[in-house]
Amino acid sequence: MADSPDEPGKTREPTLRLVSSRTSSERERVDRERRTEFAKLDVDDRLKSLAANILRVVRGAGRAYEIPEQIYACALAIQAYRDAAGLGLSDYELSEMLSVREEHHGKGYSAADWDWASGIEQMMRGGLQLAASRLLEQRTQEQAGQSEMFDGARAIERSREERRREFHPNRQKSVGPRTDWVDSAGATPTKPAPKGVSSAKGAPQKTKEDEPEPPAPPSPPKPPKKPTGGRKAVLAMYKADRGIK
Repeated sequence: MADSPDEPGKTREPTLRLVSSRTSSERERVDRERRTEFAKLDVDDRLKSLAANILRVVRGAGRAYEIPEQIYACALAIQAYRDAAGLGLSDYELSEMLSVREEHHGKGYSAADWDWASGIEQMMRGGLQLAASRLLEQRTQEQAGQSEMFDGARAIERSREERRREFHPNRQKSVGPRTDWVDSAGATPTKPAPKGVSSAKGAPQKTKEDEPEPPAPPSPPKPPKKPTGGRKAVLAMYKADRGIK
């Protein structure tokens, strides 16, 4: 102990200071809240992993062999949260953990951007409902999922048309299939013109019916007849050709 500055040679008594004003009950409450928060994060992670794997398996991929272990680990995490918090997770909390909604904020969003984002969300929700209804053989709900998917597809098409008008104001809406495709040889074929019309400004084009038929080839000369009847007959033919009597 150090000497007192007022009275030399006399020791100074140590002073006690209060380090923390929390009581034991408050520390226990803080520890319980921390354990509850960690347990909730564990449930969130395991539940999302389980749901994502099930969706991938329904799609045709994923790891189906991991589903039993993921279910068991998720159940343990939910029980750990119940022990830490004293009650189970609410319906709202579980729904928020499994929500796939994407929030779109900002003033830079145009009407085309909103249509595109809402169309994607509608198609995704409709696809999920369609898959769930097909698993349970609920035909009515399956038709509702298909209808929502088609609504989303129409919203995406509206967005494409709005963007097309924005970047190409003088371009008309396409009404037929695209012709600017490239074949396997790398060439870009053009759209064939209608029958009777050439590809240059609608000029008339000759068809096979309008072309004259080519002349028939001349027939080959007939070979001379071989004389028959012996030597006298040959001599008589020779005289007749020469005019000899």
